[in-house]
Amino acid sequence: MESQSARAIVIGWINQILETKDWSITDLARNAGLQPSTLTRLMGKPDKPFGYKPMTTLKSIAGGSGVPIPDDVLKAIETVKPIVDKEDKLSTSVEQDATLVLGWLRRGAELAYDLKGYEEARHNDVIWQLLVESVAIVDKLPDQEKRWLTSGRRSGGWNMIGMSRAELIEIERIRLLSAMKPFDGDTKTAPQRDDIDRALGVLEWLRWCNCARMPKRLVKAAMALARGGDKDIVHRHYRPNSKPKHTDIHEIRTRTVGFILKGLKNDLGIVPGNGITFKEVH
Repeated sequence: MESQSARAIVIGWINQILETKDWSITDLARNAGLQPSTLTRLMGKPDKPFGYKPMTTLKSIAGGSGVPIPDDVLKAIETVKPIVDKEDKLSTSVEQDATLVLGWLRRGAELAYDLKGYEEARHNDVIWQLLVESVAIVDKLPDQEKRWLTSGRRSGGWNMIGMSRAELIEIERIRLLSAMKPFDGDTKTAPQRDDIDRALGVLEWLRWCNCARMPKRLVKAAMALARGGDKDIVHRHYRPNSKPKHTDIHEIRTRTVGFILKGLKNDLGIVPGNGITFKEVH
């Protein structure tokens, strides 16, 4: 019952934000750097217990709306306990999400090993190399006319991948987020569907950077850096009104990875394991 009332309290806070600012769910999601579906799932059933403590999502909402998380919401979230079944395992939806992400992290470990070798690779390298690869995958998508995005029609390249209109729009959003010029892919080889799913999922981790001070600057700078952008461009994203510092590149990468690691732990219960592996903790 505690987690049920916690969700009701959270929904009440979000509804208050929507009413005060005259926003829709989509407006709030856009400002918070979240998917609208994240908020609709959060608010869908007031009597449904939380499967985990959604603090990262709540911090994103607070950062995007400018409305601090109230004390009653914080206290309610403290009462939340993971949902378990008869075998004392996490509920299916949470478990599937974590399993999928752990698979992505194993891919990141392969990339980190290839780049730095067994002795030098670290957990931070796993996250960063996944971001680098994800930007590269999105950048390799075939050029399309903008009318295909708005109408939902697909060319032969899209049909090979089997992407929906919503996914096309999502890719365009990712391009803008990554400081990419629209439709600037330069390869005729379409990425595999699993690669695209992973790339979009990994880039979605950037929502956890909304806890940062000036999150938009950090995200734009991080994505420009991950894409291999010129240092001057990265600096302009990160410090548009001041002189760049020689520590900026390291700081951008460290802060971005740090927020993602924190989000993985808080939202999915995934933490660093032995070597450069990751594991799920209940």
